[in-house]
Amino acid sequence: MEVFSANADKETKLVDALKQGGQRAFEDFYDHYAPAFYAEIKRSFYKEDISSQTLLQVFYNIFSSIVTYDQSKERLFTWGIKIVRKEIRKQKTELVLKEIFNCRHSNPVTEANQDKIIS
Repeated sequence: MEVFSANADKETKLVDALKQGGQRAFEDFYDHYAPAFYAEIKRSFYKEDISSQTLLQVFYNIFSSIVTYDQSKERLFTWGIKIVRKEIRKQKTELVLKEIFNCRHSNPVTEANQDKIIS
């Protein structure tokens, strides 16, 4: 039980440092979790550029929302992997829309209904 307690204490310290915006904490977090997050992403996207961009977006999402993380509800890894999976779904949706509608930054639903909105 001491090993789990030591890991929990270490995670608590990491979370506290992340919430305070510590650069070293962000580096430690990235070094520790990036391989697992990237493996999850790589299973969904076989292209290196898409996987890398998705990983960057995941860490941006995590770092910008770390203050909302509640350690009493779930482990840091569990919270992070949920963000990974959400970003994977988002990226897949965007890729499909780009493929179907051959668009970059526009919303095809809004554009298709624009005539109806203006009328």
